[in-house]
Amino acid sequence: MVTISEPLISRDEDIDRASRSLKAMSHPLRLKILCTLGDEELSVQDIVESVGTSQSNISQHLAILRDKGMEEAGIAHKSPFPVNTDSSNNVSELKEQGV
Repeated sequence: MVTISEPLISRDEDIDRASRSLKAMSHPLRLKILCTLGDEELSVQDIVESVGTSQSNISQHLAILRDKGMEEAGIAHKSPFPVNTDSSNNVSELKEQGV
């Protein structure tokens, strides 16, 4: 007999958020950006130097991450645009969940 345990994620909104986050991380460069950030706050130029690509390429991928709900909490902004930090720990939360 098979016993079905409690699902890891059960609410539809959490499933949707996890799905968007995983899609955002599916590109190797975006995953590298997220790994570079870790728990640090870095400038875009620091990310460019660490990752080894152009600033415009990094900016495009950061826009995709933002669009998928993975806020740039670790980006040190030098612009007047606000950063939504309500769910700024998406990467940390996913690590804790074993995703």
